[in-house]
Amino acid sequence: MAQKLQVQLQSMSLVHSSSMDLDMLTELGINNTFGLSIDDSTVMKFGLNYNGSNIGYVKLNQFQLINDDNFYSNVSSTLSLRVTDNEIDRIHIDELLGRYVSGLSPKITSSF
Repeated sequence: MAQKLQVQLQSMSLVHSSSMDLDMLTELGINNTFGLSIDDSTVMKFGLNYNGSNIGYVKLNQFQLINDDNFYSNVSSTLSLRVTDNEIDRIHIDELLGRYVSGLSPKITSSF
């Protein structure tokens, strides 16, 4: 069975926005279920998908994950949402943000 990265969104702060993109600083809690320890010099970038649309990426800078299934590591990241000319993608980003603001838990998947 494939393991999934368990992520808790703790906070978001707006950095930049325009009609085509949105950049936010986020604080995440990440549970490391992969059995790997990652040191603080690692930089990772993940693509973000919501309802079949590639909506942007999240970039984790200099973070550490501890090999412990019962522990969530606090990680700061940059979340960048990018709007394309595709109307469906625009609708999905609008839905995602609306669900988050409403206190719902939208399901976002990532790609490496």
